[in-house]
Amino acid sequence: MSKGLQEFVQYMVAGLGTVMGLLALQQFVISYLDMGIADEIAAAGANPTVQSLRSAEAQRLSAGKMPVEEAMKALAQRGRTGLREITPRVSDDLSAIAGWMRAPGFKPATPFVVPERVEAVDVDAPEAAQGVAPGAVTRGVTVLKRGTTGPAKAAPVKVQQ
Repeated sequence: MSKGLQEFVQYMVAGLGTVMGLLALQQFVISYLDMGIADEIAAAGANPTVQSLRSAEAQRLSAGKMPVEEAMKALAQRGRTGLREITPRVSDDLSAIAGWMRAPGFKPATPFVVPERVEAVDVDAPEAAQGVAPGAVTRGVTVLKRGTTGPAKAAPVKVQQ
């Protein structure tokens, strides 16, 4: 065996031995502490302060408008939307948005303007422009030439017959 390989094997054996020794030590310490602490807790009994808090909480939970057991049954039967108190609602709280405004590179949302309804009309077909005077804009509808798309603020196109 070469010297480099022999050194490598020695380091690996030492490392594995150290890991196994530490794991055994950990198990010993855990079992020792577990036995000692479990005996102390059993000998001390329950803490009276904690017991009084738990009994007060249990009394408040059962004395509400609807006991917890009934609420769980109602929630299972009807779902969230069946109980008015926990029905999801849209919030108008803007505090989260105010926090994001301080983030670097934040770009505020621009309000969306609803465009007027745009319809493409074949100006060559007389039945499509029937009832539309040349150059007219019907109520809320901008008449465009065929093949064009209407941007949010489309300019009216005169209908030629």
